[in-house]
Amino acid sequence: MRFPFRYKLSLSVGVITLLVTGVSLFFFYQKFYQTVWQQMSRRLQDVARTGSGFLTEEHLMAIERLRGEMQARSYDPDTIAPDLEPGDYADGLDETDIDRLQSSSDYQMLVQFLRRVKAGTGRSTVAQGDLTQHPLNDENPVLIRYAYILTEVPSHPDHTLLQFLADADYTAFDYNQNGEIDESEEPTFIGTYYSAAEFPAMRRAFDGEIQADQMYQQDAWGVTLSAYAPIKNRSGEVIAIMGLDMRAENEYNMINDVFWLFIAIVVASGLFSITISMLIARLLTRPLSQLYQGAERVRNRDFSTRIQINSGDEIQALADVFNAMVHEINDYASDLKEQNESFMRFVPTQFLQSLGKPSAADIFVGDSRNVRMSILFTDIRSFTTLSEGLSPEDNLAFLNSYMQRMEPAIQSQKGFIDKFMGDAIMALFHNDTEQGITAADFSVRSAIEMRTQLGQYNQSRANAGYAPIDMGIGISTGDVILGTVGSFSRMDTTVLGNTVNLASRLEGLTTAYQLPVLICEDTYIDLTDADRYHIREVDTVIVKGRTRPALIYEVYDADPDNRRRAKDSTRDLLQKGIVQYKVRSFDAALTTFRQARQLDPEDRLLKLYVARCKKYLNAPPSEDWDGVVRLTRK
Repeated sequence: MRFPFRYKLSLSVGVITLLVTGVSLFFFYQKFYQTVWQQMSRRLQDVARTGSGFLTEEHLMAIERLRGEMQARSYDPDTIAPDLEPGDYADGLDETDIDRLQSSSDYQMLVQFLRRVKAGTGRSTVAQGDLTQHPLNDENPVLIRYAYILTEVPSHPDHTLLQFLADADYTAFDYNQNGEIDESEEPTFIGTYYSAAEFPAMRRAFDGEIQADQMYQQDAWGVTLSAYAPIKNRSGEVIAIMGLDMRAENEYNMINDVFWLFIAIVVASGLFSITISMLIARLLTRPLSQLYQGAERVRNRDFSTRIQINSGDEIQALADVFNAMVHEINDYASDLKEQNESFMRFVPTQFLQSLGKPSAADIFVGDSRNVRMSILFTDIRSFTTLSEGLSPEDNLAFLNSYMQRMEPAIQSQKGFIDKFMGDAIMALFHNDTEQGITAADFSVRSAIEMRTQLGQYNQSRANAGYAPIDMGIGISTGDVILGTVGSFSRMDTTVLGNTVNLASRLEGLTTAYQLPVLICEDTYIDLTDADRYHIREVDTVIVKGRTRPALIYEVYDADPDNRRRAKDSTRDLLQKGIVQYKVRSFDAALTTFRQARQLDPEDRLLKLYVARCKKYLNAPPSEDWDGVVRLTRK
């Protein structure tokens, strides 16, 4: 589909207008956005400061007593919540202790204190006597939605794991009166463990200063902004923190309304500028339309076409050149036809060399050769999801820019691309007997370079405002059939064999294991010097379509420096744990993998093996279990 020049000119003006208007409004929106949340954060800190000022000596003694009794009866956090995700909860006491502590006078005193802090942020005067939980009231809304007291866990001095000491809403209550207890209305019991690993303001409050989040949190509890006030004893030691979660739905909706208003202004200005520029462009592009119509006739093999333009400018000169070009095309048409017939059978030069053919004209359907090669498959992860947000033109531009980055990384290692399959690439590598470099070395080096190029490509995408992409690479080495398939008038090159299938399956496994580069055992064995690379064993699997198990490895040379060092530090422990795991010593393997995780808690492979060991300790496998993972999906 052709895009008229007048439209391009109009869109260019419109795009410039959109950019200028958009950047300006974006700047004002960012300032407005930051100002709203900063003001709310300061307001919330003032509330926290005022509320904590009403703590009496009696309150502090109650906190000390409850904290001591709670910690004495709490479950071991390393047993109850060893892998608690940030923001998740885990029970810390049994029901008997919870009921007894929550019914104590100390706990009820703290609950009343928290409820008064909440009620004090409403419009009405706080009632005397004990306050009870009551439905949300739009006529008298309170600023604070949740109020609670947290205390540290002795075994986690970094405050990444905390315990609830008191909560103003410690019983389930239907606040919105919809007849059900929603997730946001569930109670939080005393002793409940809470992972604060990704909440720095909460952890900093234990340093003795009032802290507040600079941005809102949106979850099942709504849109909230939180502040945390340290609670100190007479000695100035922080014994707990008071958390206050402020309702921020109105401010959040207001900011969204402003955002869409700015969008409407940008769109309206763009449409207006495009309309005006189209009127001007129509007058300027009439001669170009004549040239376009003439080119269309030439495209339909009407070589008698001539264009007559008498504008006395560069466009007339272009028309004269066009007429001369059509005359030459007519002379060469017969030669081009013969050449095109030959080029239709064109194949990569490397493929010709692999088949022992001097030129494309010497290749026929069915030509084949058995060779030992390394096959590399790579595929962009989540490409379908990514492409849904792009137009066909943008999709094509994206794929071309990506392929142009990847192809040099393959060619530099004497490989060649056999096929482009959408967002996937299939590349082939030969042994170089003269230099003593194997196909496995070339393919692994290419994979490392491709991952390095991907990092640079993602940096350029980030500079242009686009999200980063990721890809998986699978490499297999072995004997393959290299040949041609098709008919006399149309043929294609192909590579067949279990080695090709295994490389494709390994690429698919990069997503399952969340590791970027996987190679098979034959590739590892064929490496001239495996120690020069950063490689570690991953697993033993039987992929779909095969019956023999395959030992697979990860190549992580292109990982960021910190991740590469972390994996190096745990490589020996990982290997030891895998051996223990395969001989069914799950207790010992679990200990080994946990020791490795202490060195590198971010390693997903270690986490996978910890989960497997726990599973088999709880439900031992059958006697014929051999430690091989059988995959039923591609």
